[in-house]
Amino acid sequence: MGDKVRSPFDGAGHAADQIAAAGTAQVEAVQHLAFWLGITVGALPILLVVLVYLPLRWRFVREASAGQRFIDSSADLDLFALRAMSRQPMHRLARISPDPVRAWRDGDPDVVRALAVLEMKEAGLTPPGRMAS
Repeated sequence: MGDKVRSPFDGAGHAADQIAAAGTAQVEAVQHLAFWLGITVGALPILLVVLVYLPLRWRFVREASAGQRFIDSSADLDLFALRAMSRQPMHRLARISPDPVRAWRDGDPDVVRALAVLEMKEAGLTPPGRMAS
């Protein structure tokens, strides 16, 4: 009689073990999914920075470093003044002089300095010594 009474409880215990194993497998699946979702959510912004921001920043640093090597005297400002006239918007140039090209051609030191400083600031460069304005 003991086996007859025990049999249903053994079956129920076996079913409970199967339910516990299924619950454990479900927990492991959810943990695995949570891990990979966390990696994905973290990796997307990092990947965006690596693929977009870093090349742009690298290019800026390379150009700024090369430009800073040119600046060792006021004579070098002429190059940056010329670059400012070709790259800066007209309204910025007009604030410096009514005719910045004529003033540059005539060698007006104040206009050349102002144009050069405008372009240097745009490029993230530091004008030499007393020229910084």
